[in-house]
Amino acid sequence: MAFRFVLQPVMAGIAALHDGIEDAKSRRSAYCWTLLTNLLERGGRLREGLISTARVILLRLCMDVIYQLIVLKTFYPGEAVVVAIAIAFFPHLLLRGPIARIARWRAILAASVLFHGTVPSANSEPNVLSPTRTYRVTRPFTDDGGRVAMNISGLACMPADGGRSKCLVIDDQGRFAQIAIVGDGQVAAGARLPLVGKKASNDTVGRPPAQIGCSGGKAKFKDIDGEAVAYSSPFFYVVGGHGCTRYSNKFRSSAFILARIPEAQVIGASSDQKFVFDPSSVTTTYRLSEALTSVPQIRPYFTQDLMTANGLNIEGLVVAGGKLLAGLRAPTLDAKAFVIAVSIDKLFEGTLISEGDVRVIPVPLGIGRGIRDLAPLGDGKLLVLSGPAQDERIPFEIHVLDTADETSTLLGTLSELEETPDGKAEAISVLSHRGKIIDLLMMFDGLESGGPRQYRILIE
Repeated sequence: MAFRFVLQPVMAGIAALHDGIEDAKSRRSAYCWTLLTNLLERGGRLREGLISTARVILLRLCMDVIYQLIVLKTFYPGEAVVVAIAIAFFPHLLLRGPIARIARWRAILAASVLFHGTVPSANSEPNVLSPTRTYRVTRPFTDDGGRVAMNISGLACMPADGGRSKCLVIDDQGRFAQIAIVGDGQVAAGARLPLVGKKASNDTVGRPPAQIGCSGGKAKFKDIDGEAVAYSSPFFYVVGGHGCTRYSNKFRSSAFILARIPEAQVIGASSDQKFVFDPSSVTTTYRLSEALTSVPQIRPYFTQDLMTANGLNIEGLVVAGGKLLAGLRAPTLDAKAFVIAVSIDKLFEGTLISEGDVRVIPVPLGIGRGIRDLAPLGDGKLLVLSGPAQDERIPFEIHVLDTADETSTLLGTLSELEETPDGKAEAISVLSHRGKIIDLLMMFDGLESGGPRQYRILIE
């Protein structure tokens, strides 16, 4: 029976090996460290570990019951449970984190091979991008209910003036955008600016899409599902996801709106507490849907469910050179995501948009990888934040897209935020671009007020 003291720890180690590799693939924080320091995740991760080792624990209990009855002629249930957990669960607890750390580099290597067809040289390290600075939020962003925002999804900033930038931030579950003042390692939320009302407006250019394929049917007009923000003087732009709701798979016409906000209104609301924002200055349009449905290879995925049908969803936005460029999280086809380019003026005019008005730019990012945000670099180049198109366990990455020759270059893979593993990179804005050096502000879905962090990226 002494063999049981070897068998159960080995089986627990095998479970730890499997779970540690999965943690590395999904870039989750160290298991034991999370149990010790993260109160919100502790219960869920503990249950996860117990489920993973449940068979080992039960086997240990059965063997201990047999041993006690045969050798000791009695049964001590408390002792059996304590010994079973000590022998079966604790090896898993202690080994899972180190295994994940060892496997993490291997996971990045495997992702490089699978998604990009390249292998780092034996003497090189994967280009892992880590924050150079964590910004202090001096005044939090809030959602429509007045709670601290946890769903920041878009960000765009005006050029810095006196070391500070006036920015606009969007939460993907609200009707408002919110001003942000960024500078000196700090972010302060400002006034909330209404983009849409509680009901559809007759002043919105165009009409909501007639094609409704969302499996959950139609839902009432609600929030804009803002997924991205762009700035091009003299306007800011906020775009809805233009897809079915993420989990209930419903069609909401409010999510198919593109809003245009005069920069003068943003500057006024940023600089003067007595300034009264004029909601009528915001122009909205449904015409981006016409551009999307005019593209033959994209049309079949319009108003289809994101998670199960590769349904169309916008998450990136740039306006430059008179063009709106929408980055699609999905669909992804043949290891490519897509950027859709169309005249910004046409979107706010009364004339219909046809296929000839639209340019489709395929972006080779890799299998299952979609665009999660865009930022302009100038000279026809875009900075691309990429990540899972659906629920693939792949890391977030930063690329440069040359829209002229339709090539993309991987700049690096984002490191895991050890202290906040739930954060998903969601919004980027270029703070400065000096030669080959880019300072980038990034915000995260799942973190309070977006958990803003600065990254420094080198373009070779």
